[in-house]
Amino acid sequence: MSHTGKMYTIGAVFLRIVIVKIGIQSRLFIAFLGSIALAVAAMALLVNWSFQRGLEDYLHQQETSSFAMVLDTLALSYSEFGGWDFLRNNRFAWHMIMDEVIGRSNATTSLPGSEQRPPPLSLRRPPRTVFDLRQRLRLFDAGGKFVIGHEQAGLVKIRSPVIWEGKTVGHLELIRKEIINDELALGFQISQRRTYLLISILTLMLAMLTSMVLARRLLQPVRSIAQGANKLAAGDYQMRISIERDDELGRLAEDFNHMAGALARNEQLRRQWIADISHELRTPIAILRSEIEALIDGIRQTSPQRLHNLHDEVLNLGKLVDDLYELALSDQGSLDYRREPLDLSDLVDQVVEGFRPRFDKRELDLVNHLSAPMPFNGDKRRLQQLFTNLLENSLRYTDPGGGLMIDQQSRSNAYLIRLMDTKPGVPDDALPRLFERLYRVDRSRSRALGGAGLGLAICRNIVEAHAGKIELDHAETGGLGVNIHLPVN
Repeated sequence: MSHTGKMYTIGAVFLRIVIVKIGIQSRLFIAFLGSIALAVAAMALLVNWSFQRGLEDYLHQQETSSFAMVLDTLALSYSEFGGWDFLRNNRFAWHMIMDEVIGRSNATTSLPGSEQRPPPLSLRRPPRTVFDLRQRLRLFDAGGKFVIGHEQAGLVKIRSPVIWEGKTVGHLELIRKEIINDELALGFQISQRRTYLLISILTLMLAMLTSMVLARRLLQPVRSIAQGANKLAAGDYQMRISIERDDELGRLAEDFNHMAGALARNEQLRRQWIADISHELRTPIAILRSEIEALIDGIRQTSPQRLHNLHDEVLNLGKLVDDLYELALSDQGSLDYRREPLDLSDLVDQVVEGFRPRFDKRELDLVNHLSAPMPFNGDKRRLQQLFTNLLENSLRYTDPGGGLMIDQQSRSNAYLIRLMDTKPGVPDDALPRLFERLYRVDRSRSRALGGAGLGLAICRNIVEAHAGKIELDHAETGGLGVNIHLPVN
């Protein structure tokens, strides 16, 4: 790599490091200022170009007008002296004629619309103006011989005949030259450029101030959101950001507040979850501990019935731990699902027949109206667990003399299986919370009847894992209605 290439690479790396190091406010300031500076520079160049073109066009017009006046004056002088001999090598006469033209031009400018009369040649020479063409004019007679004027050859811009009484008595040439070379014209042009420069500098200073204010204002919501994020990270879930804006930053602040609210609710649920789990685990452990200590101390005698009771408590505790573990796997998406073709109608019928003796023992009717084939591609073991949990809930919480009915409603693209039990029902305020972990409604659905409030949460995860949906409502039979929507494969 050449030395120039190395220097370019080092410069690019340095510039990249500088850009990375500076903050967002500085970047916004540079972006705003750079954009405005480019706009101001482009505007200044365009205005200067437009002014230059306009000035040149104006001077060309005045030059053409002055050239025409020179032609008229020369024609009058030719008629007055009867030829061009008075001008040959006579610089004084040439300058007098040019001064007369300039005088007429000034008089025309100062007295527009008035009748003009050529002044006599004896008038004093007026001050030269920007339209003094004498240094660029050449006069030739009718035969093409040089009479007077600028002797140095150059690119002819205009060549016109000098006509008197319908005859061409000579030719006048105007040599091409930079128009804006007169002291007055150059001074005016320089003055305008200084004005443009001053306006550009003032505009850039105003742009710097405006860019600084805009960058600070735009970043103020970002700083507020960053401060809020730091407070959230520190555990302050009650903080909220107050930004009254209707743009993207305002919507970002609203989303941030929604997120803070969700984190606050999740934190509350987490604490409630830990408290409920502690309670659910403490109760069977306390029962086991008290029973075992009573047996050890000889307060109670060992018997098959007491051992059976202890075994039931151990089973309940094990089931609770298994449900918690399975629910945790389901929430993480780590629960294993092995899909296979099956018939939902047959699967539900197998679960129902397994529960029928227990329902009969509690004097509960169990009616299954699923008879038509319902082909489905799912995990048989998980779906059996789904309906087992639902039937277990109805068995535990339905009053004797009632029952459970399982029905199917037709849908075009999904199976709708509806389970309806009888009293007791569920209050309106408790209905949306039944899917919460470890939630129990009241004494009628208390722990005395068994369960830890995890069954419905597991059911929802199983249904959603099969791309379905489960909903709860008030059943027409007076109890709880469960609607299971499963897509037709």
